[in-house]
Amino acid sequence: MKRLDRDALITKLQTAGWRIDAVVGRDDLDWWAAAVWTLKSDWSPHDFTVLVTWLTDPQDERRVSHAVASLAPLADRFDRGVARVDARPFPDEADAFCADLARVREAGRG
Repeated sequence: MKRLDRDALITKLQTAGWRIDAVVGRDDLDWWAAAVWTLKSDWSPHDFTVLVTWLTDPQDERRVSHAVASLAPLADRFDRGVARVDARPFPDEADAFCADLARVREAGRG
């Protein structure tokens, strides 16, 4: 199975109108989170914010198991957020992940 390719996901996110505005690293997070990216929309609504939390694999904390998008910080590793991509079948799910984020952004136009 393919592993999650963060660079490929960044490219897909940029193509979908997102930019990484900030990154919080593992040292400042609970054990179950490897990193949190703050994404800002370059498309309307401009600067709409989504957080992407990279979850550690509970069997091996050096590996990432999922990326979860949310509108607020995750409460715990079981929080499903608004979109989720599994590290194993990536990149197959990355397009669906970006499509979910686009729907959330569209709903944010409110």
